[in-house]
Amino acid sequence: MLKVQIADGAKRIEHQRTIVQSLRLDGHQMLADEAEEFLSKLVALQSNYIDQLARLQNRNRD
Repeated sequence: MLKVQIADGAKRIEHQRTIVQSLRLDGHQMLADEAEEFLSKLVALQSNYIDQLARLQNRNRD
């Protein structure tokens, strides 16, 4: 399940990066800043998922 969340998260992060870039190119600075803030939250969540998966994999090796 966690691997699926990580794969899905990677797709969402890339999509959000595209949104941020598009907003900036269209001159929507305030919206781009908000979208980038959301992106940073997605990246942090993704990092937590990856850390959890690593801990679970290490536990299974023991």
